[in-house]
Amino acid sequence: MPITLLLHLICAMLLLVVSILIIFARTNKRLKVLVTVNRALYLVLFVTGGLLAFDAFPHHWFLATLKIILAIALVGGLEVLAAYKAQIKVSWRLLILILVLFVAVFAVGFLLHFGV
Repeated sequence: MPITLLLHLICAMLLLVVSILIIFARTNKRLKVLVTVNRALYLVLFVTGGLLAFDAFPHHWFLATLKIILAIALVGGLEVLAAYKAQIKVSWRLLILILVLFVAVFAVGFLLHFGV
């Protein structure tokens, strides 16, 4: 397993954990810290994901493009979640959308590396 893939998977799991912690954050101070950690993880995930997509694109261009689009949508959803959480107005629809996006990104990523 290449180090890039391992780093990408570890950061993806950390993003999932930190995102769950954002949902349960009680104070705005803690929320700010968690959002900052989330944004740092985005950067690492975009760099490692870009390197992995560069390798996968010639063989599986559709899945690589789909994963990039889903990942950008997930980041947007997590940013909306953080903004709504600061106002204490998180809806179930948003949480379900983010969960579906997480599952879709993980599934397409595993398909890219292990499946197709």
